[in-house]
Amino acid sequence: MDRTFSGRHLGPHDPKQRPYPPEAQVLALLKRPQTQVDSKRSSFLFTFFAQWFTDSFLRTHPLDPRRNTSNHEIDLCQLYGLDEPSTWALRDGQGGRMKARKGPDGRDLPPLLFKNGSVDPQFYDPDPIRETGLSYLRGGRLDVWVEAIEQSLPGALTDPMRQANVYALGLDRGGSTVAYSVFNVLFLREHNRLAGELAKAYPSWDDNRLFETARLINIRQVLDIVVNDYIRHIGGVFPFTLDRTFAESKRWYRTNRISIEFNLLYRWHPLVPNTFRFLGADLPHSEYRFNNQLIETHGIEAILDAASRQPAGHIGLFNSPSFLEKADARSLKWSRDFGLRSFNDYRERFELGRYKTIDEFAENQTVADALKEVYRSMDEVEFMIGLFAEKRGDGETMPETLTRMVAYDAFTHILTNPVLASEVHCADTYSPWGWKHIQNHGGLMDLVKRNCDEAKLDKVSFDL
Repeated sequence: MDRTFSGRHLGPHDPKQRPYPPEAQVLALLKRPQTQVDSKRSSFLFTFFAQWFTDSFLRTHPLDPRRNTSNHEIDLCQLYGLDEPSTWALRDGQGGRMKARKGPDGRDLPPLLFKNGSVDPQFYDPDPIRETGLSYLRGGRLDVWVEAIEQSLPGALTDPMRQANVYALGLDRGGSTVAYSVFNVLFLREHNRLAGELAKAYPSWDDNRLFETARLINIRQVLDIVVNDYIRHIGGVFPFTLDRTFAESKRWYRTNRISIEFNLLYRWHPLVPNTFRFLGADLPHSEYRFNNQLIETHGIEAILDAASRQPAGHIGLFNSPSFLEKADARSLKWSRDFGLRSFNDYRERFELGRYKTIDEFAENQTVADALKEVYRSMDEVEFMIGLFAEKRGDGETMPETLTRMVAYDAFTHILTNPVLASEVHCADTYSPWGWKHIQNHGGLMDLVKRNCDEAKLDKVSFDL
């Protein structure tokens, strides 16, 4: 009943019955040589969105990887925070709006976290008892947060130029890439736009009703984008739309809980290119991570356009960038600590059938030969290796098992969201104006057009 613990799809196996090959041998299967393999279908914007989206609910506890700090829902906590004290710290308190400042183009940008070299007191209360300010800074966690970010990228919070442009966002990893900040900027602008439209439609409403209704509409729009843009891109040929009418009659319709397997299958490090091609330059990861100066100088339109034009990496073996090697090692260790079953066991769990041989399963002969150097049989291939190594059809973004598991977890996650329940999903909840807006919402591109300078936009797409 303790939801700080993650769920699982299958119970653990006994490592004595199936010993693991050496960790170094397995990690060598992931490592990218200097030249990356590009995706044929996915843009770098897809990679950026995947990180922004999943960071909101795949939140491993820093001290115990069996546990998490997630709300287990798609609730736009990237923008609103994980709890109400965080939300209050980010609210304007008037007109249902979020706190914002005007950028060079006159459009909303998030408030700045640091003021004169220190965290702005409105977002951080040093008192260890009071539950005020942003959750990741409270109760003595500020120093831990700063240390963790600096270990990830030295200078991220201590370099004066970068520190001066750190945004106050709902989550601890809020500025981890420049595009992470871009998506937060988009939904911040959309929230304040929605609050303004609701205030015009219902002038008698107070700040709280305006805020909460705008928040509900914003969350509902995210669910649409995840299904109609993101999942549709992963599925490729299937014209996905968000249909909530059948879910409540299904046996899986119950309170969602993020699983260990869902957390680990989303380590899509091969999607990350070596560099970000931006305005004629190839930026290394250190230049597009924790660097909101790019937004302040060039605007979010330039970043959205550039990321839409660049291919993501190909999801497969031998394509994980060097700066994510430690993350790969940690993922492999966790999968073994959790006793995750073999890849074939998960094939069976998701009604896909077991592979008999590595040659039958592998993406190509090079992959098959490399796997046979590490694993004695198909039934020994580990979960996170099998997800990337599996063959796929022409033009498919991901292999069959990875696609099936993503779709299963995504749909059971989305369709059990409380805002889609029959008693809630109506005009009485969203307001008549909000209900009409939801019916006409057109996905990611519509959201972008409403909150950007269209004259500066040419391409915004997960499709390359």
